[in-house]
Amino acid sequence: MTALGDAEGVVRLARRRLGAALALDGALRGALAGAAAGIAVAAGVWALAASAPPSWLLAAPLAGAAGGAWLLRRRLPDLAGAALVLDRAARTDEGFVSALSARDASPEIRELAASWALGKCGRGAVSRVLPIETPRVAAAAVLATAALAAGVVLRGPGADATPRVDETPQAAVAPAAGPSASPRDRVAAAATALRAGTEPAPSLREEVRGDLASVPGNDLLALAEALAAGGSEDGRRAAEALARGDVAVAVEALRRALGGAVSAPGTALPGGAGPGPGGAPGGPAPRPRAPETWPLRYDRAVERWLASPEERR
Repeated sequence: MTALGDAEGVVRLARRRLGAALALDGALRGALAGAAAGIAVAAGVWALAASAPPSWLLAAPLAGAAGGAWLLRRRLPDLAGAALVLDRAARTDEGFVSALSARDASPEIRELAASWALGKCGRGAVSRVLPIETPRVAAAAVLATAALAAGVVLRGPGADATPRVDETPQAAVAPAAGPSASPRDRVAAAATALRAGTEPAPSLREEVRGDLASVPGNDLLALAEALAAGGSEDGRRAAEALARGDVAVAVEALRRALGGAVSAPGTALPGGAGPGPGGAPGGPAPRPRAPETWPLRYDRAVERWLASPEERR
């Protein structure tokens, strides 16, 4: 092969490297533009539809890269332009472009120009004088693509897998109510079931009726409000009694609301009936009234009795 043929092969190699550099630059610029467009669409979906962005947005950087590479690849110079670029980079004094483009010159002159150019830049030196460098937009394109991928993946279908409060199963929010549960847990389980619109199991009702006297007033109030919300008149009375501080009356009303008797034979309730001799049910046991529950209709009579010794005789 003559020097002129070798010079043409070197220029064609240089042209391919120029095409690869242009394609890389175009792909990265297109990926950056596609990722930016995808982020804008995802932000619009979040703001307007309040839902996860579609997963097909992940293809936006790929489509942008393909389009950008095709557009910039079209700017690839012809063989004479590539020879001129190679001459400038290798400092061959326009030897390659003269050998390929000076068609009016004699073949000997063109061969001489090709030999001069090949002596300065052979086939193995093309990669050195025309390196394919990383474009400046590479970092921005990578970051934008990663941001788009994170937004789509984190806000995708898996992000909404946590059930909402109104969709949480009753077993997940109600305290355990079993033989090993404490009285407060059983009362709380009954109140939770009533608020959810379901009736507690008969066994749970029976246990709660026995637990009422041993739980704090705030637990009793929660149960009373749950019963009152379901239309129970005894639940409403229990809530009113707790508001006055009369726990005993509230316990009696809650036991009635839960479907049980106020007292069992042989047991005494606060303010209720006391056992008779031998454990038999007896008459009402006296219960001292708390100051806040003293009937107001008795105040005037007591005041006259204290003020007038004659009335006491």
